Amino acid sequence: MSPEIRAILSEKELKNFLHVIINSFTTVSDELGLTRETAPTNPAFITIDRLLDVYKKIQCFGLYYKNLPIGFFGLEQSADSQLMLEKLSVLPECRHKGYGKMILDYAVKSAAAMNMAKVSIAIINENIRLKKWYMNYGFSEVRINIFPHLPFEVCFMEFNLDSGSY
Repeated sequence: MSPEIRAILSEKELKNFLHVIINSFTTVSDELGLTRETAPTNPAFITIDRLLDVYKKIQCFGLYYKNLPIGFFGLEQSADSQLMLEKLSVLPECRHKGYGKMILDYAVKSAAAMNMAKVSIAIINENIRLKKWYMNYGFSEVRINIFPHLPFEVCFMEFNLDSGSY
């Protein structure tokens, strides 16, 4: 059975992905020493109420393998022809099997179908491994911002669809 990406169509279904998001982001929060107090908006600390708020604002998708949730992401259209990729998560035990690339391919193809010019993401700048992974896919660093309420820098990256590399 192949992995499958499906739109999350109900709040009940969404609740199955809370542990996917938390477990996925906890590896980085632990590595960087983030806590609920220092980085309360980090997805490692997301609550079901916050996840439901996300669901009301953006289109959410689940990655399933053998009908079990193993990945999650959201896509949000912005006014400036960008498709924002949010909360890309793959369970730690399911990483390095091509599932993240599968999600990126899906996001890029979705952006192309919507006539978007770019897919954009924001990541923790200090997560060098993840930054290199996105760059290897074809994303480029656009800017790095410092937000006073966060204990890390935020790196904004973009994949330009006109590059023709998808």
